Amino acid sequence: MRKFGELILKYRVLVVIAILGLTVPLLLHVSNLDIEADENTWFAKGNDTLKGYDEFIDRFVSDEFVVVSYESDDPLSESEIAELAGHGEK
Repeated sequence: MRKFGELILKYRVLVVIAILGLTVPLLLHVSNLDIEADENTWFAKGNDTLKGYDEFIDRFVSDEFVVVSYESDDPLSESEIAELAGHGEK
């Protein structure tokens, strides 16, 4: 490893030129970089999770946020918590 470091120090000007020679052309093409990170990338077609997500979008149009509200005299009672927990089950 020491010899490798000595080699880099000996030819440091060439190393810097080589690094710049690789970096500059790559930076010129960064604007063309495209990343697809939508739900179809992560789930196979026909996946139950993806189907559920599609149904959610059909119903609510967006997945940015969802507000759920309900009225209760005692929202922290065991019966209310059990009722709410039941809504999350399939």
